[in-house]
Amino acid sequence: MSYPQPSRCLSCALLSTVLVLGAASAHAAGSGSARIDLSDSSSVAPLPTDPPIQPGERGSTLQFIYDDGSIESAHGVFRIPQYDRSVAGVYLNRFPVGHPLKVDSISIFWPPPVANVAPGLELMLVAYYDADIDGNPANAVRLGSDVHVTVGAQGEWSTYPVDFDVPAAGDLYVGFVNLWARVPNGVALPLQYPGSADSDNPHCQSYMAYQSNPLMLVDYDDIGANAVIEVLHDPDTMGVEDFMIRATGQALPGDDLFTNGFDNLIACTISG
Repeated sequence: MSYPQPSRCLSCALLSTVLVLGAASAHAAGSGSARIDLSDSSSVAPLPTDPPIQPGERGSTLQFIYDDGSIESAHGVFRIPQYDRSVAGVYLNRFPVGHPLKVDSISIFWPPPVANVAPGLELMLVAYYDADIDGNPANAVRLGSDVHVTVGAQGEWSTYPVDFDVPAAGDLYVGFVNLWARVPNGVALPLQYPGSADSDNPHCQSYMAYQSNPLMLVDYDDIGANAVIEVLHDPDTMGVEDFMIRATGQALPGDDLFTNGFDNLIACTISG
């Protein structure tokens, strides 16, 4: 049986934000990220009807969306240099927010069957808060408790109810951990690419965190305890991409720092 061949990224650097990105040696077993091109995929999600991060009135629904509904690739973490086992990671989108809020749902677009992410696999939904608003999730504080759910239908959106309280203005990170692969040395073939991505008009606000040693388990309580924090990108073109992870929430009473979180988005450049 043949499997999709990944585009490999053994070392990459984010120039505009101070992140320490790990790189595994080609001479020893390690972990590294990779992607498959799905630009010809027929899986297209409904287009969002609202612009991202609607400030709104207190108590109104907030929408957190970067993607345009079309999937161009899927990403995963693997044991390298063999590329024979899938390893767990934390897949995140960053949304700068201007006031306290409650996140009440997270939506994930699961890639089509070629990505080998079968319905029913266990994952955990996560959210983090960082008062620094610096685009570096290393010191972000985890919000709430464990939310265990399962992968939904392939090539479709799955929406999961959550209850995460964001205490004040700052960086909100939302996403998931592929718990099914969170075992020493990962899980065997076929390679799995759980992170659906959109490359149209990217915002440079998506991240992957994982350990450079596949025998070590990814740390989802402390993002900074992972050896690699990587900005999502295409290693062939070095162009950034957005994870197809969305969220909704309700604004809570509190002082505004800014009315539109996109005022604080950073410019991003990736180099090989």
